[in-house]
Amino acid sequence: MEIKLYKSHWKALILLVPCLIFIAIGIWMLQDPEASRFGAWGCICFFGLGIPVSLFNMFDRRPQIILNEIDIFDRTAYTDFINWEVIQDAYLLNINQQKFICLIVDKQYEPSRKKGRFRRAAAGLNKSVGAQELNIHLGAVSVDEVKLGQFILEMARLAPDARKERVQRGLLTAKS
Repeated sequence: MEIKLYKSHWKALILLVPCLIFIAIGIWMLQDPEASRFGAWGCICFFGLGIPVSLFNMFDRRPQIILNEIDIFDRTAYTDFINWEVIQDAYLLNINQQKFICLIVDKQYEPSRKKGRFRRAAAGLNKSVGAQELNIHLGAVSVDEVKLGQFILEMARLAPDARKERVQRGLLTAKS
């Protein structure tokens, strides 16, 4: 049994619509002889980059976050599953309206431990803004971040044999 969280179609649409509006403004600026051509093309090119991103998010049907009785997986944060036993604590972080669940793990399980100097420096930057090395980005999914954070904490603290039943109950029954 798994809980799978998918990218939100609405959040992709919220990105797509403003991009289309600004592209239309850029095209309109190209028609106006007094408008800056550099500004018009800059607007079209910059906001044009948002179209493939939003379309990818809209049509990507792979699960973004997978929670099961053994571990948690976030497609954007890490390439491996994160076992519940290695999670010591978790907390919510909001950086410029982008929500994250930060996972505190023992130093021996931090991904940068096996990486080079650049990756360790990048991990230090994460920690300087209040994040951790393992962060679950919630920007693309529609989920109650408080309930998900409580669920993650609960799963990390449960005995392994009790986790299967907890996953079956789902996220909606997270303690408030």
